[in-house]
Amino acid sequence: MKRRASARCSIERLLLGAALLLLAGAGSNLSAAADENTQRFSADGYRIDEFRSPVPDTEPAGTTLDTEQLQSLLKDREVVLIDVLPAPIKPKGRPANLLWLPPDRYNIPGSHWLPNVGY
Repeated sequence: MKRRASARCSIERLLLGAALLLLAGAGSNLSAAADENTQRFSADGYRIDEFRSPVPDTEPAGTTLDTEQLQSLLKDREVVLIDVLPAPIKPKGRPANLLWLPPDRYNIPGSHWLPNVGY
């Protein structure tokens, strides 16, 4: 039961993250999304400052959606969802002769996985 709740939480976080990326990229000019003190993106849309910082919960140039809002958007429009979660890494120190399978991945059906783009 604990794993199922964790999977649901991961899927909801993925939904919100994908929606934030979609709306931030499609609906606005990313270079205008900077706060007063920091310019986060170049004119081409590449992140130039705080490159390795955590992803913020909100973005001034984007719209944050909850699960119900995203589900409604998916019904009303053609939306491309991008999963940017990293690929699992084989644990260090594990003997080479032992079989290792990555853990199950939970994603939104139909989303496109672009692993490690957050690095």
